[in-house]
Amino acid sequence: MKTFITQLKDNFSARFDDFFISRDVIGFVRDPFTISPSGEFSTNAVKMLPLDEAAIQSQLAEIQAAGDMKAALSAFWVSCPETYDTLKTLAMYVLTMFGSTYTCEAAFSKMNSIKTHERNRLSTQSLEDCLRISLTAAKPDVKKLVSEGKCNFSH
Repeated sequence: MKTFITQLKDNFSARFDDFFISRDVIGFVRDPFTISPSGEFSTNAVKMLPLDEAAIQSQLAEIQAAGDMKAALSAFWVSCPETYDTLKTLAMYVLTMFGSTYTCEAAFSKMNSIKTHERNRLSTQSLEDCLRISLTAAKPDVKKLVSEGKCNFSH
């Protein structure tokens, strides 16, 4: 078990050592009304994405001054006007970062379960087809397909 934990720790280190999101950037995405526009927030944001630091500071001050926006905090970033595009870009970057990693990891895991030692001669096209079937959320209505005569019998 000790070897497994050590390998797991090394794996996380390899994946996330170069990964940096400061606490104030995460706090900004969680609640943009609690971050100081003149603090280190804008400097840390520019380290993550090539954004205009002056635009970040001015847009944050404007958003915080607009009282009507605070009421819609639950869907804030989706409904945020395009006039605050720099801040919206930063927030969407942070919010979508882990979702895309999860999707990639899930697809890789499915591929490993499909391409086993016994199925090592799968062609690339066959593997792609198997992945497409296993990753889709669509479920075929078999009874409807059979009743409509859309069956493909090979024998």
